[in-house]
Amino acid sequence: DCMPVLLAAPGRRVVAAVHAGWRGTAAGVLEAAVDHLAREFAVSSDALEAVIGPSIGGCCYEVGENVVAAFRARTADATAPAWTRQGDRDHLDLRTAARCLLEAAGVGPVTLVGPCTACGQGYHSYRRDGTRTGRQLSFAGWA
Repeated sequence: DCMPVLLAAPGRRVVAAVHAGWRGTAAGVLEAAVDHLAREFAVSSDALEAVIGPSIGGCCYEVGENVVAAFRARTADATAPAWTRQGDRDHLDLRTAARCLLEAAGVGPVTLVGPCTACGQGYHSYRRDGTRTGRQLSFAGWA
């Protein structure tokens, strides 16, 4: 269950919405979005705020060695708080990993919203329901 990451520079009226699963997060999509806002809109990372919406949590997100290796290869220990070991399996809290990476890029504050989509009520979850699941919607802007 991927996560929506909404970035905003309220003083500049600039927003970005990023769809991030483990592959994109491990590959640097969040940092690339922050860099894009700096390049295209002259928004420094410290002018950005982030909201990370509901997604799968570490309680339910059991991952294989390929996921662990992808994060370690690019982020080293930057996402260490996002990892737990349950029995002989690694679990990833994707939103915590995203928070760590955004904070390391200078973004703040970073707010996490909502429960784990796989075990929390009221959210769609591909991990829980498979292809018959619905979709979530996130948006950012000003009234």
